[in-house]
Amino acid sequence: MVNSTLTIATDCQVGVSSILCGGFVTDFASYLKPYPQPAAYAEGSPAVALVRNILVRSTAENQKKHGFGDPVKGVQKMWELSKLENPPLRLLLGKNINTHAKQYLAQLTKEVDEYESWSDHLGFEA
Repeated sequence: MVNSTLTIATDCQVGVSSILCGGFVTDFASYLKPYPQPAAYAEGSPAVALVRNILVRSTAENQKKHGFGDPVKGVQKMWELSKLENPPLRLLLGKNINTHAKQYLAQLTKEVDEYESWSDHLGFEA
């Protein structure tokens, strides 16, 4: 992984952090020019329709209702990160992304624990 490679010590003393941003309130949807939904995606693809509807209906007020953060405060945290002597390799920035990451890690941990034994005895026979 690229992120893991960045942890290798170098003499250049450059800190690198990967910032994984959650939702922040923006007016990006006001710049969207929605076109009619292609017939190929009109039926049988609820995921595509769902994402399309979310984007088309995304307003600052809806974003706030879903807990999206203030982008000015988000940028301030990025600036603070740049000033750290020992920055983290990864920074999850935003309440929603931290929640999703914790849920993902809990599910991943459960699956690793449940199926770890499948890797036993996979070596070559002596």
